[in-house]
Amino acid sequence: MFGKICKSTQRVDTHELARSLLETKEIKAAPLEHGRKHESVAVTKFMEDTGETVGLSSQNSTHS
Repeated sequence: MFGKICKSTQRVDTHELARSLLETKEIKAAPLEHGRKHESVAVTKFMEDTGETVGLSSQNSTHS
């Protein structure tokens, strides 16, 4: 993303560049799919093992 901004020239459609930076895309890589599927189990196990309270990344992860 940073490279798109740094390498842009006057010929770049700035509206299209802004749209591409703001638009989210679903990534279907196997490691990410595994993490999405098992994150809640891992967080629960971590909290049981350590006594620490954490939130899931989809909930703006916070440590207390």
